[in-house]
Amino acid sequence: MNISAENLFAVANALILPAWLMLMLAPRWRWTHRLVVSGLYSSLYALGYTLLIVLNLDLANFDFSSLDKIYQLFSNPYFLLAGWTHYLAFDLLIGAWIVEKSHENNMHYWLVLPILALTFYFGPIGYLAYMLYEFAKTKQRKLQWNTVD
Repeated sequence: MNISAENLFAVANALILPAWLMLMLAPRWRWTHRLVVSGLYSSLYALGYTLLIVLNLDLANFDFSSLDKIYQLFSNPYFLLAGWTHYLAFDLLIGAWIVEKSHENNMHYWLVLPILALTFYFGPIGYLAYMLYEFAKTKQRKLQWNTVD
């Protein structure tokens, strides 16, 4: 049975949503930790990515030396889907890391929530937003600590 790339795309997008909802709505729930923060959910997407690559790899056209070569590589819908699955896996992994780090650093949930939304839609921008928030929080703690002395 050959499943179209478009159908697999729809399934991948639908199945990622529960993980993001757990991160955003129940970040401290044990099942969120077991399934998402642990990296298990992202690992399943990594497995799907690996299968897409292995089953569709064309070594004759496997070339990352120019943007045009990458464009040609991604003209295969299954390779394009693999690229999208790559984004889904890593963005979720970064979202899980943000949840874990924000708990460790006692960061306010309502300020982390929009950062998770940014990560869901724009991966690296969400990561950057979290890093800036963590930097500001660290600077604030140092300033408070210095005023106590």
